[in-house]
Amino acid sequence: SISKETISEFSLGYAPDEWDGLIGFLMHGHVGLDKAEQAGLIIPKKNGGYYDRFRGRIIFPIFDLRQKVVGFGGRVLDGSLPKYLNTPETSIFHKGEFLYGLHASFNSIREKHRAIIVEGYMDWLALRKHGVMEVVATLGTALTAKQVRKLKGYAREAVVVFDSDEAGKAAALKSLPIFSNEGLSGRAVVLPDGHDPDSFVNKSGFKPLLDLLDQASSMFDFYLEQKLTPKNSDEEKVRALKEILPTISEIRDFTLRSLYVRRVSERAGVKEEIVWSELKRSVASPPGKTVERNLKMGLPSSGVAKRYHNDVVFLNLLIHYPHIVPRLAGCEWRILFSDPVIVEVVGAFFEKYHKEGRFSPDELAEDLNSEAARKQFMEALVQPAICSDDEVELCVVTFEERVHEMRRKASVRSAGERGDIEGLNELLKAKIAKSARGLRT
Repeated sequence: SISKETISEFSLGYAPDEWDGLIGFLMHGHVGLDKAEQAGLIIPKKNGGYYDRFRGRIIFPIFDLRQKVVGFGGRVLDGSLPKYLNTPETSIFHKGEFLYGLHASFNSIREKHRAIIVEGYMDWLALRKHGVMEVVATLGTALTAKQVRKLKGYAREAVVVFDSDEAGKAAALKSLPIFSNEGLSGRAVVLPDGHDPDSFVNKSGFKPLLDLLDQASSMFDFYLEQKLTPKNSDEEKVRALKEILPTISEIRDFTLRSLYVRRVSERAGVKEEIVWSELKRSVASPPGKTVERNLKMGLPSSGVAKRYHNDVVFLNLLIHYPHIVPRLAGCEWRILFSDPVIVEVVGAFFEKYHKEGRFSPDELAEDLNSEAARKQFMEALVQPAICSDDEVELCVVTFEERVHEMRRKASVRSAGERGDIEGLNELLKAKIAKSARGLRT
């Protein structure tokens, strides 16, 4: 039950189980129905007129930090679906940006240095009733980066309370890169089977819940504990790896991503290089592949590097061997690539290098303008080094010679188009001389 004090404090209401309860009230008060439609409270009928959006639900006004109502949420009193219903997106209400109750909880969050995140409005009320004041609720939707970014202004960490079912575990996994990329420590709590925060705190009280919150695992540990245990069969481990690797690939911090790969490797009993290989496969290739990108370049070593394309090897060298960046930047590298996505990524890399000197590669993602470029770069980031330390020099020389050869061919083609026979002969003589030097060495 909800006390009268709580109803008054948070302006809670109730929508009768009627199709025109609110419409009749608004018309009686001479309030224009067009405004109610814009606010998402009523829905136009196809044949004219309106009907109420919220019926048979407790109504929760959603406030911004200035204590202004920006939207409404409704929760059913029985087991019907959907359990939660919000007003639609408007010019002032974007549900992916707001957290229910933040207007009342931000001071407590700031004092405790942490935020407790629950799914629903009733969970929020139940925790506050039992003294957990640093709590906010998502609006019945998945957690978003914008919501985490708001919390980062008040908290050092967030503890997300998930349901114990598979949906709860999946939600925890999706939250992992959001917290990592926003720079906020994220931890997870799973309630006993059959409980949500509301039912658990009402049955067990405040102390058991507080113990769960204080003992919460990191998001990554939580997932490993749920999905990769010694009891798992090999098939279950493979399924877990395929599930978690795409999520790891979304983490922008290269060092953190590397640590996660190592821990997954140790936990699953799979060699780290195999995990890296599977991580690469899990990243969807960006659109815009061209014929040029499918041409393979002859590179040293026992055929390993030959499996990769020009662009993949070039980006891999930039990421793993920063000491050769000035040499690659000094060659006419643009002639190597016809794909504008690759040109954007490599150009941005060299531009950042010229401005800042050496930098951590994972910082580049924020400087890329297109989504295709970011995906391409994230794919390159998750790959281990293709060339060994002993092969790097030969890799760079191979690129330099390839640039020189492509320039020569372009010059020959240009001379032929201009009818410059003398210039064409000089270019051919230079090629013959170069080939002769190569045979002597």
